[in-house]
Amino acid sequence: MAGTLETLWNKYTWAFENGDRRMDSWFLVHSPFPVPLLFVFSLLVVASPWFMSRWKPLRLAGPLAAYNPGLVALSGYLFCEVFSILGRKPEQITFLQVCHVLQSMGCSQICATESRC
Repeated sequence: MAGTLETLWNKYTWAFENGDRRMDSWFLVHSPFPVPLLFVFSLLVVASPWFMSRWKPLRLAGPLAAYNPGLVALSGYLFCEVFSILGRKPEQITFLQVCHVLQSMGCSQICATESRC
């Protein structure tokens, strides 16, 4: 067991010393500890009713009433954007347009998926 921990520690120190120095000032990236700690905390919050029994449920009717039409509007915009690209000749479409549409669709899908969690 001690050999395994020592090997893991050596790999950690190697990665920490040889990592990209430009990311040292980034939030939650300067060390590997914040992300696992947030993960464990979120497990405590989500998976343990005794932890959440102290608080009243959030009233999200107002924010959701604003969020849902916003998401519908964003989906409509992306729908129009995709079909405006489909209606063009292939030589009129630039890589940047395709990249923008795919990125927007991906981001909206991630936001929609994460909001249901």
